[in-house]
Amino acid sequence: FTIVSMRATSRYDRLCSQIHDLDVAHKDDPVLRKESLRRLLTVNRISPWAKAMVLGIQFLVLIVLYGVFVTAVGTNDYSGLYFWNTPPDFLNTQFFGFDLSAQSLLWSGVIGIFLYIDLWLSQRQQRDTLTNRDVFYRVAFPLTIFVLLYLLPTAKSVFVLTSMLFTVIIEIIRWIFFRTKGAPTIMGGI
Repeated sequence: FTIVSMRATSRYDRLCSQIHDLDVAHKDDPVLRKESLRRLLTVNRISPWAKAMVLGIQFLVLIVLYGVFVTAVGTNDYSGLYFWNTPPDFLNTQFFGFDLSAQSLLWSGVIGIFLYIDLWLSQRQQRDTLTNRDVFYRVAFPLTIFVLLYLLPTAKSVFVLTSMLFTVIIEIIRWIFFRTKGAPTIMGGI
């Protein structure tokens, strides 16, 4: 699904100038602008749901995996996880000196800072069109994620950070191999 999403994104990037022309031509009529954009995307076979589908499938996999591991840890029955291995006597919750089962200010803080920098870099390209709501979102969203992840065990923060780093790696690969003229740069201008 990542390939489908990358293909749709690279096609979308190639249409940047046409999308900008549509925005200018229909700036007073948002309904006509949306219809024109929808027609342009359909003609170029771009699915606006490509990323949503990928995120939905990742979310379902996360829920299923979480359920499997919670059930195994709660009942101390690890035979269903890896039937070809003998069950462990105990689970090692240490990760680079941090206890994955405890709360961690550091790991949740790293994610909050990462999100803030990502939003700041992406909004930096749109300085003239930023609203107060956008600036509030840039601060409130990372802060909310920081607080929520602090309340959860460190394992959640490590999982989210791993997912975010994987996304950055995919974006860098997309930027290297699917670069288009006139397309926005990755990660807000890096």
